[in-house]
Formats: sequence, C-alpha cells, structure tokens
Amino acid sequence: MSAIVAVRKEHFVAIAGDMQFVHGSITIPAQMCLYPRKIHNIAGAYVGVVGSVAHHNVLRSLSASKPELFNFDGADEIFETFRKIYPLLREDYHLVSKDEHEDQEYESSQMDGLVISKAGVFSFSGYREVSEYNSFWAAGSGRDFALGALEATYASGQSAKSIAEIAVKAACKFDSASGLPLESYEIELGSK
Repeated sequence: MSAIVAVRKEHFVAIAGDMQFVHGSITIPAQMCLYPRKIHNIAGAYVGVVGSVAHHNVLRSLSASKPELFNFDGADEIFETFRKIYPLLREDYHLVSKDEHEDQEYESSQMDGLVISKAGVFSFSGYREVSEYNSFWAAGSGRDFALGALEATYASGQSAKSIAEIAVKAACKFDSASGLPLESYEIELGSK
C-alpha cells in the first residue's frame, strides 16, 4: 500500500510519501517505475492517494480532462470535489464500489488519502469523509508507524517538510508495503 504523511507547522504545510508500489505479493521498487508518484499536484494543492495503483491513473486523467471539478480550498470544497467526481469514477472509469459491509450507508470510491493546500491539511476517505488537522495526519498501511514518528518529532524545531520526511522514513523501515525513496512537497499557508 503506502505511507503518506501531511504536516502543518507554523506557516507551512508539507506532504511526503513513499514511492514503492505493491501488487498483491509483488513489490515494484520506485526505481523500476517511470512514474512512481503517489502525490499529485492538482489545482494548486498536493493530493496523496493510497490504495489501488489505478487511482493514480484516474486522478491524472480526470484532473487533466476536467480541472474545473477540483477545488481544495477547504474541507467543504474537498467534499464537494469528491462528490462531483464520484459519478465520473463510476461511469467513465468503471469503478467497482462493492463494499464488504452490506449495511454501509454510502457507496465507496475506494480512494483514501491526504491533501495539503494553502488552506491546510486534510484527509479524505472512500466515503467522502473529509477532516482537517491543525498539526499532522497519516494514511496508508504505514500510517501507524508514521503517526508514532510524527508524535515524537512534531514539537522539535524542525520544519513541516523535515518532520513529514522523517515520518515516511520510519514507516518505510517498519511497514513491508512502503518503501523508499520518498517524495515531499511544501506550501506556504494562505491567510484566512
């Protein structure tokens, strides 16, 4: 799967993620892929996605063909973005939204991840749940290891980007589905 981390500190937000892909029992090192990115620059934000490799192809395709649908200026805007693209995921990209839980209230996009923008740090889930964080969060199979590293380093004097990178490195060390190298990006927060 992945380790994606987002950090908000002082006047900056940062996102970092591993670059290894896993298909079942097969690991594909980043050095073997021509496009091993899990973090995408869309509409002035960075969007890190965990789950199926197909999600990355779909996001690149959809954001290139319909950029007007993407707005990451806040939690409500992110919710509306995923609400608007969900029908396209089903109709144009043939998303299978079968859930293990028959009593689930909403269909799933099967897509989880993190967003950083001038507005802050946000997570999103397959059920279009959006949360905003005032410090940090992590997603993916390496999340628990990354959260521990984030908790241990957040109060240090290091930058948001450095803290995010440390957390991804920790996740890669202990999570078999995450692997180095990593990618990281930083944005200065806008005024609210």
